[in-house]
Amino acid sequence: VKTNQSSAELSDKSQRLCPRIVDLAYSPTQPQFVSAAHSASAFKRQSVLSLWDSRQLQADRKFPLPSDIAVNSVCYSPNGQLIFTGCSD
Repeated sequence: VKTNQSSAELSDKSQRLCPRIVDLAYSPTQPQFVSAAHSASAFKRQSVLSLWDSRQLQADRKFPLPSDIAVNSVCYSPNGQLIFTGCSD
């Protein structure tokens, strides 16, 4: 029975998406930062941009991207009004 449980746990873990943060950028004007994360498994790929409140350390907004896009870099414009991303597809 232990062997069956262990193999079931391994297969469940291998199908989970584990996000990897690929870039962070701090806003030049607001107490916030943006993170670009990418996760992949054998069956699914996903990238997401998250806008964080740096005082609360909580994600205020999340922006999932289409599955065929992988975010490689992120930055703010000098006035903090725009967020730019570099992606590969």
